[in-house]
Order: sequence, then C-alpha cells, then structure tokens
Amino acid sequence: MISNQQIYKVHKAHFDYPLPTYTVLKKQKADRVRIAYEWLDAQTKTTTQNKISIKHLVESWSGHYISRNDVQLAVYLNPLLRGKYPSFNISNVLIEPSVERIKHIPIAFTQNYNNENWHVNPYSKKEVA
Repeated sequence: MISNQQIYKVHKAHFDYPLPTYTVLKKQKADRVRIAYEWLDAQTKTTTQNKISIKHLVESWSGHYISRNDVQLAVYLNPLLRGKYPSFNISNVLIEPSVERIKHIPIAFTQNYNNENWHVNPYSKKEVA
C-alpha cells in the first residue's frame, strides 16, 4: 500500500497548493488518492494516451468523492502511468475493479455515490478478485 508520506512527497513535488493541515482531512486526502490509484491500477495500460474522464467512474465505484487532483496524484505515484487529466495511457476498454481492492480503506463506500444513474455501463468486463 502507498504510504501517507509517499503521497505527501509526490503532492509537494507536483502541486502548488499545500495539503490540508488538519490531520483528519490530510488522511482523507491520502485515502482518496489510494482509491484512485487502485482504480487506475486495474486498467489495461497502453502505449498511447486516451482521453477518458474517469473522476465520476472512480467515485461511483468507490462510493466516495474523488477530485481530479486525487486522480492526477495517483497517476504520478504509479510508475506504469503517464499523462495529465483526463488523458492517460489506459485502454478505452474499461475494467470494473474488484471492490476487494479498497475494502481496507476507511472512507470507501461512506458517501452516496453509485452507478445507478448510468444510462450505459461504461465497463467492458469485471476484475476477478
């Protein structure tokens, strides 16, 4: 698992704004990045970048708010990924990650985000845990 210190270090290197000073908010930020990292990690990596707005997909999957910067920070942390939101080197054929990836993250599934409002399921297949 990615440590808080790794997340804070990469944040400081890539973003102009400071992390929250309140400990609980700082920990929640790290958890949101971990959630985005897990979603991205489940996707097939490509040699070219595809424009996919994934923020809402990650929120629906995880049951928690995720910012675009959380997603971008997760990309910086993953050595197999590159790009700037919303263009990353992941396949357009999306994989729905197993929720097992984030069951240990305290903020997962604590907010009312779900995929029931999707008109079309964006995933081509499900990850098997």
